[in-house]
Amino acid sequence: IVISSNLATDIEQPNPKATSCSHAIQIGWNEHILMDLPAQFLNHSCDPNIGVAIKLNEGQSYDFVALRDIEAGEEVRFDYETTEYQVGAFEDCMCGADICRGTVKGFKHNK
Repeated sequence: IVISSNLATDIEQPNPKATSCSHAIQIGWNEHILMDLPAQFLNHSCDPNIGVAIKLNEGQSYDFVALRDIEAGEEVRFDYETTEYQVGAFEDCMCGADICRGTVKGFKHNK
């Protein structure tokens, strides 16, 4: 499975690449990109089945790639802490995974 996330250029914010929000992933210290649909609706899991590729694809997008086999009907989810230094949209995690951390704070807080 590959889900592409294009750089947003038509958003109402003055500099969408430098703004953190609930529909963006961090690609540098002060740089975020907004995700296209359907990627905007991906939920978090502490035990994700997809991750974000670290290099741009040929279309200048970042791809979400499967980390393991994904069963038919299984929700596709990624770990928000793998792409965000500090998560500000929410803190409590309700992913329900057996290895749930209980919070989603960002990789700044992980050892």
